Amino acid sequence: MRRSKFGSTMLVSNRPQDDRPEGMSPRGPRVARSGAVAFSGRILQLLVLVLTGLLVPICLTPTDVGIIFLVQALLAAGAIIAQMGLTITVPAMITEALARGEYARAWSIAIRALLICVVAGVIVSAVVGILTLAVAYPFGSEIALAIRSVLPFVLLLVPLVAFLAVIVELHRSMGAIEDASILPVIPGLLLGLFMLAALIFSLRLSLADFLLVQLLSVVCTVAAAIARLGRRVNAWRLAGSDNAGVGAILGHSWPNLITTLSLFLISTLDIWIVGVFGGAVDVAQYGLGLRIASLFLIPLATVNATIVPLIVSNWTRGHRRYLQWVLTLTATGATALTAVGYIGFAAIGSPAIDAIWGPTYQPAFTVALMLGVSQVIHTAGGSAGYILLLLGQQRLVMSTTIALGILTVALAVAAMINWGPLGVALTYGSVNIFQTAIFVYLSRRHYGLKTQAAAANPLRLLRTNRPIV
Repeated sequence: MRRSKFGSTMLVSNRPQDDRPEGMSPRGPRVARSGAVAFSGRILQLLVLVLTGLLVPICLTPTDVGIIFLVQALLAAGAIIAQMGLTITVPAMITEALARGEYARAWSIAIRALLICVVAGVIVSAVVGILTLAVAYPFGSEIALAIRSVLPFVLLLVPLVAFLAVIVELHRSMGAIEDASILPVIPGLLLGLFMLAALIFSLRLSLADFLLVQLLSVVCTVAAAIARLGRRVNAWRLAGSDNAGVGAILGHSWPNLITTLSLFLISTLDIWIVGVFGGAVDVAQYGLGLRIASLFLIPLATVNATIVPLIVSNWTRGHRRYLQWVLTLTATGATALTAVGYIGFAAIGSPAIDAIWGPTYQPAFTVALMLGVSQVIHTAGGSAGYILLLLGQQRLVMSTTIALGILTVALAVAAMINWGPLGVALTYGSVNIFQTAIFVYLSRRHYGLKTQAAAANPLRLLRTNRPIV
């Protein structure tokens, strides 16, 4: 008997056992159904990204597009901090509670997590406003003036976006994959439809119009998410009086907060480095390439959205062999899809960018190619990062991420000065590959789990739940 990382007691047997969950076939209906729903949600997200990606450069000037990328990065930074690491910690805690039938504890964790997020969102929003004004006020540059003009929208969006991210993960941890897949799509879909209407009716859009519609879209989505969650968890409150303290939740969350924030800084400081040492047009070109490259991660994001709840529940119950089968199968399938997408983009991406956005955005093709290689390799590493975060190695991941983040920023600044945006793309792609290799190694070392894709017959992977060697 030993104690799990969330404070409950867990029985661990040294005897060989059937590592498959009770009543689940090797082709597990939960994995298949959840995977199909999550994949559909990711496809819808892809369509929304394509819609907005097409319309933003058409409706706004390259300078405005570059400023929008910077504003969105500022918004994302505030939202990541306001989430307090809860998007990783709380789903793991709830999944474990549900696996043990502790419904009252799951309800308590969910409610307190949302309260923490609301308080943190308000505080972070105030700090972001003060710091932004303090930094931007002395400068009279075009970028500084534009950010200051739309700052009120950013400050309102920070707590709302953070709250939406946490409540979506609560839905996912409770098995509501449909809600967790659809809710994140709604704000982008409404925003895209608005821009499409503006294009059809020849309406002139400003940065303020863009952010106002985004704000209204997020408000509507948050209201729908709260209503759906209330219907799902209210009955759990009557299951007992097992309460989870705020201190216990934050105690497990702070390493995840630092890790998430470090990952965010690694993934978004590149566009700020390009903006500081370049110009708004450079940001627009690099930002478009970055968004295109992010599409290659959709298969892996789908995998993580599907199996994150399964990682904790199967590990808690001792279903190691089944978990290994799921990790190998999903990583292999995701890598195959990502590789096909990358090859297709390499073949037709350049003329497509030229035809859709014009020759001004042609450098985005090279940026996307360079970042895309690292995304394919990252996908081949599977869910190694989530394995470490969910099963108790939060501090190890935190320290590794911080060290890599400092190295990445230093190298990226030097690369931007010497080689421009392409040097930044090369730096970020190389560090991404290095980080993936480290996490794959650590997952194997600490838990004996191979998270990487396997060069095996896919039909064999579907038929067996034995460890893939």
